[in-house]
Amino acid sequence: MSVSSGTATGYTDLLTKLVAFLTAGPLSAPAQNAPTTAATGGTLAAATYYFVITALNASGETVASNERSIATTGATSTVTLSWAAVTGATGYRVYRGTAAGAESVYFAPGNVTTFTDTGAAGTAGAPPATNTAATGGGWTQLASDAGGGTYTEPQGGSISTIDADYYLKAPGLSGTEAIYVNLQAYHNVALATYNWRMRGATGYNASATFYAQPGTSPDAFLSLWNSSIPYTFVANAQRVIVIAQIGSVWESAYLGKFLPVGQPSQYPYPLMVAGTSSNPTTVYSNAGIGHHAFFDPNAAWVYWLDGSWQQFQNHDATYDTTTTVVNVWPWAFGLGNYQPSSILANLDGSYPLFRATLEMSTPAPNVLGFLDGVFFAPGQSLSSGSTITVSAQTYIAVQDVFRTGYNNFAAILEV
Repeated sequence: MSVSSGTATGYTDLLTKLVAFLTAGPLSAPAQNAPTTAATGGTLAAATYYFVITALNASGETVASNERSIATTGATSTVTLSWAAVTGATGYRVYRGTAAGAESVYFAPGNVTTFTDTGAAGTAGAPPATNTAATGGGWTQLASDAGGGTYTEPQGGSISTIDADYYLKAPGLSGTEAIYVNLQAYHNVALATYNWRMRGATGYNASATFYAQPGTSPDAFLSLWNSSIPYTFVANAQRVIVIAQIGSVWESAYLGKFLPVGQPSQYPYPLMVAGTSSNPTTVYSNAGIGHHAFFDPNAAWVYWLDGSWQQFQNHDATYDTTTTVVNVWPWAFGLGNYQPSSILANLDGSYPLFRATLEMSTPAPNVLGFLDGVFFAPGQSLSSGSTITVSAQTYIAVQDVFRTGYNNFAAILEV
């Protein structure tokens, strides 16, 4: 899992940052400086010691840095090491050995760029042979264009100005898949819309327009603005989750594969593209029924087994969750008789988490799969952007757009 947080200057910069994050290569190995030694303060015996450094992130560890060696004297020596910071690293490991290329123990000093080896035993282990510190899941940008044209929206006929189109492909968890997601930034000054249009597809055709890609889905939209946007991206090789804070409103999107219940041969392309609206003119401040997070959706499109796209909705026009036939549990309770608002935090203050489940009630009750890394969390004493730790895993809390009730939160797995 790879995570990136920061602040974009607006809706187009947010898209640029997302694409850069998804398509970035792995972390670089650190560049190690010459070490120094002192004859007192430690327990290192007189010898020549060899050191390499690796960088860490949520996905894994880089290969080793350049190797450095230094000779110590006496029996109470220390060695101080330093290295250049690696952008995106969340920590480092320092490996020590007594022969060149044979480092066999390591220390984990945290997210720092200096370390003093006092002679402690360390943890047994050698630096990795391959770089597993991916930064965005290994996605590929197939094409992009700078926009500049216009598009007449089928819904209502408003005319949007296109700012940029991006065509992306993810490799999947196997590394050999082809998962297609297309993203567009557009605006309409008169309507105060500064949004994203998001579509799934079954392939890529360089000769086709954004709207005519192979097997393209209907539109899902993310309502943003052209001002400062704090964000978090959480990605792996098969999907990315976008979290964007627009003032007190939290916009979110899920783009890529979910985890199907069936075997790959039974459900070969379980793709979902979900935003917060199915209307191109929805603004971030809209407080209507049609403006919902991807996990309690009105704007989620799932690629169906017959090659069509099915819209998942948790709410009908009267806000009734019991009449929709394909939805996301437990925010929708079409297959049960309980209200998710009745689920509270545990007595010890911890939070029970429930997997976001794609379900259907017609023609027969069934479960299709689970959203990758998405869980229901009760909103009791919870606020967006706060973190939940369960079994040494960290989750970020996200509210349903402007809603902050007990049944309006998701927990997104970060690490």
